[in-house]
Amino acid sequence: MCIRTTRGGGRHVRRSVAVALLSLSVLVAACGGGPPSASPSSVPTPVVTPDPHLPDPTTADDVFRAIGAAGLRLTPNNAVTGDGGLIKRINASYGGWPLSISEYTSAAVLAGRTEWPADEMPGAGEPAVAVAGSNILITWGPMTNGAPVAPDAARAARLVLLAEAIDALLGPLRYRSLVVLPVTTPAPPSAAPSAQPEATP
Repeated sequence: MCIRTTRGGGRHVRRSVAVALLSLSVLVAACGGGPPSASPSSVPTPVVTPDPHLPDPTTADDVFRAIGAAGLRLTPNNAVTGDGGLIKRINASYGGWPLSISEYTSAAVLAGRTEWPADEMPGAGEPAVAVAGSNILITWGPMTNGAPVAPDAARAARLVLLAEAIDALLGPLRYRSLVVLPVTTPAPPSAAPSAQPEATP
């Protein structure tokens, strides 16, 4: 049996296939739904800034590491254990001057050891800078039998960086220094209003 095709039959088949594909694409577009709806605007989540302050009480080791992490180069020399409220003292150097980080059992014990009168300058045999925060005491500067040695301009610039780092870790701070430090200090206690006698008729 012989099947005969007419001329142009292949063209007819191609046209039919093209029409079918076009119809199918129109059908898919019609059933596919509209463009995605815009999601309702969401309120941005607030970014929580971590508190850089170390816990109270903290350790001399944590303070030493945190000061180094702040970009200040401390060179450790040795560490000694203490007694009578002093747990540990790390002796190091910073900017060519001796620096010590002393850890006490509590902030109250340290406060009893550092009852500095307001605006009192360091005395003979003391370093140029002493800073107390939480249960930590940090001193910087050579100790001699005479008056404390004031930092020169280069060391004063280093002192600003050190003070800012300590303030971020342990502030508010109490300090006794030959120079004013850019740190947060405890607010003075508010004076209670004095009771005034009532006028009697």
